[in-house]
Amino acid sequence: MRTPAEPLVPVERDPRKLRRTALILVVIMIASGILILMSYQKWGRQQAEKEFQHARPGIVGRIDNKAEFGVVRQDASGAKISELFGKVWVVCGVSVKDPDSWKATREVLLRLNQRYADNDDFRVVCFTVDPNQEGNKVLDAAAKELGVGLPKWWFAGAGEEFVHKFLKNQLKLGIMPHKKDGKWVYDS
Repeated sequence: MRTPAEPLVPVERDPRKLRRTALILVVIMIASGILILMSYQKWGRQQAEKEFQHARPGIVGRIDNKAEFGVVRQDASGAKISELFGKVWVVCGVSVKDPDSWKATREVLLRLNQRYADNDDFRVVCFTVDPNQEGNKVLDAAAKELGVGLPKWWFAGAGEEFVHKFLKNQLKLGIMPHKKDGKWVYDS
């Protein structure tokens, strides 16, 4: 047999219980937010470490075949960029008289040179940003200091304007090499 339904009675609100419930919910939300933020930061650090281990240069591309121009290498021999076509080459601008300006780049290039020492198609090409002051004798001294030489590693110079335009237009460096307070400013 059915019993009659009890009449519904409105709940009495207890402000203390409501505040306590609200406080518990706020604490749970803040703690969850902090845990999510910490795990995201941990994940970000792991991703950065992975990317650093397998770092790629900012630009990977091809040099236009029309970018032909002659350079003078560290041994005072002439060469053309076309000699490098069909090979894998890492290229950068350097100021060998200011070794601090390309310290990080130099370390990476030396590691790459060691890693690909057995590969006959691998070349490292360093264009001097100050070819007027850094002639082939200075470039040869820099190569000997690093313990590298031709044909694997080129220290090359050409006319200042040509080198700067090549670095800017072909390599897509962020800034045109220029002097500021007596030092060269360039992407290395």
